[in-house]
Amino acid sequence: MKGKKLSTFVKVILVVIIAVILYFPGVILLGTLTDYNPEKVINLQVEDNSETIAPLEITLFDWNIGYAGLGKDEDFFLDGGKTSVPEKSHVEKYMEDIANIIKKNSADIYLIQEIDLKSHRSYNLNELEYLRKNALKSYGVTYAINYNVLFVPVPFMNPMGR
Repeated sequence: MKGKKLSTFVKVILVVIIAVILYFPGVILLGTLTDYNPEKVINLQVEDNSETIAPLEITLFDWNIGYAGLGKDEDFFLDGGKTSVPEKSHVEKYMEDIANIIKKNSADIYLIQEIDLKSHRSYNLNELEYLRKNALKSYGVTYAINYNVLFVPVPFMNPMGR
């Protein structure tokens, strides 16, 4: 009986070791096979909700919203912290605050970066639709993909995911 328990223990240890060894090449292979290679020129379509004519002068509002996950309460691992995915309540609160800031800062054109459509790190919240409904109702909208990967494997113990 003792030999059988030892044998099972050794098998479990071997499986864990093999899984750890195969994880890194597997992640590299997955990233290589699913690498996003956009066309050199991508024609974007503007969904226009406005009926106004462009003014002679325009005001631009440019903002990287950090996928609504990099607020003052976060401890992001790439900034020297420990977490990769914020709490869901933080993402929801940040999105509400982002919409309010956009509404308070009137501009002719908003250039907003790092908007997630379906991502693990922002709890699959379609941030573009949220901002369209809550802050940009009368604006034409164009969306262009900048970063599109199947899986972000870092940090190792709590990866960012899709």
